[in-house]
Amino acid sequence: MPEPIQVFNGLDEDDVNRMAQAIIDTFEQVSASVIDEEDGGDEQPASVPPIPQVPPLDELIGIDPEVYRQINAALAAGFRHLLFYGPPGTGKTTLAQRVAGVISERWKLITGSADFTSQDILGGYIPLQGGVLKFFPGVLDETSAQGRDHR
Repeated sequence: MPEPIQVFNGLDEDDVNRMAQAIIDTFEQVSASVIDEEDGGDEQPASVPPIPQVPPLDELIGIDPEVYRQINAALAAGFRHLLFYGPPGTGKTTLAQRVAGVISERWKLITGSADFTSQDILGGYIPLQGGVLKFFPGVLDETSAQGRDHR
């Protein structure tokens, strides 16, 4: 039977100390269970993929190093959807393409429009003659370039 979840009162100093100790104990328990290659172990955790890093681009002049630190911090935190904004000609698209290439070999550049609807992006069903609904994919749906019929 699993242990019950501990509850702590953040206004009680003794409880705060117990919480801190519980966190330390848990961290030490988890750390001890990970095999470290430097200690002679040859196993690596299979579920931990390498964290992608975006190096500064020499061709983008004037991008503050803080931008790269923020991008890499976001990637390290597991974020894969980033929004770049700024005046035209500042390298947003080039930087976005580089980030996409670091994250995945498969990516798609889409130029957004204020006129886009969810159907334009995701796809949707359109009624045709004879009561047929046909699915027309949006720009993000790569499963079909033709459309699928449904009755």
